[in-house]
Amino acid sequence: MRIGLITDIHGNLEALEAVLSVLDRQRLDYLACLGDVVGYGAQPDECCDRVRTLADVCVLGNHDAAVSGRMDYSYYRLPARDALDLHRSMLSETNAAWLAALPYAHALEGVTFCHGSPAALEDFEYIFVLDQMRELVARHADQADVTFIGHSHLCKAFAFDHERSDEILRTRFELEPDRKHLITVGSVGQPRDYDPRACCAVYDTERRAFEFIRVPYDIEAAARKIVDAGLSVTFGKRLFLGVPVQHEVFHKPGQREQRNIGQHPQFQEQPLTLAVFGQIRNSGIAGFRDRPIPHGRTLIADFTTFERLQTADRLKNIRPARANKPGKPKNLALAKVESHVPHP
Repeated sequence: MRIGLITDIHGNLEALEAVLSVLDRQRLDYLACLGDVVGYGAQPDECCDRVRTLADVCVLGNHDAAVSGRMDYSYYRLPARDALDLHRSMLSETNAAWLAALPYAHALEGVTFCHGSPAALEDFEYIFVLDQMRELVARHADQADVTFIGHSHLCKAFAFDHERSDEILRTRFELEPDRKHLITVGSVGQPRDYDPRACCAVYDTERRAFEFIRVPYDIEAAARKIVDAGLSVTFGKRLFLGVPVQHEVFHKPGQREQRNIGQHPQFQEQPLTLAVFGQIRNSGIAGFRDRPIPHGRTLIADFTTFERLQTADRLKNIRPARANKPGKPKNLALAKVESHVPHP
């Protein structure tokens, strides 16, 4: 059986349609959605329509739970709360009822689908580093042969047994014999792995073969809709980068520190490149042109400032030149870089 896997669509219809078009050519026998159909994007109802009618199963994500009144989201950051409030008003009665009835997990022939860690389904815990696999290693006997999850928006794969877990650093691979596996399937509508393309996956149960698939889509159209819908401009900017431009991490008071993915290097702010800066600035979307773009802890609003920051970053990586001997010219490479540092 060939299983198509999608997750974390987050109201991004452009990304969803692009992914569905690719999966339509994959000769699938089954389509599973791992949750978070809503949140962040501009078209939650349309995305629900597509997933509800096409997917063989869809499990509950934390944003789905929040919109359908199945969890408290008061600890989310304000822009995310506002998006969920707006999405609740945008959903049809049919889709609202559908979200409210989604299961936390679904099992199929040795495969389990859920949104977060299978060890705590209702807590929606992240798994994206080896340390977070400890609980599954300890409960190895209780786990399915392969578990597919979403939530972190990262493409991660782990093989584990009752003693240890190991990360699989490939985009296409066959599952290891005599070991179980947990795979996070990235994100259709809000990638956070420094690749802005939508992500989906295919698993062949007979060959035990898995593959991540990246799909380009019309990012500018999706971002424009976010701005036009009155949602946070940040949600649109991040689509161009493939990673949050701010640390918008949600964790309940008292949760273990490892759940705060914003402290992990994988989730640090994406260093902007001149090309990406230009793509955002030249997108023609008014909200993007009129507001500064976060770069580390600095807000930049024009190319001159950005170029100065880029040059400063390069200077940090240059070792001090040795003292020049009499009659020897100064370090020309360093002088060339210094000459291009614009004045404030």
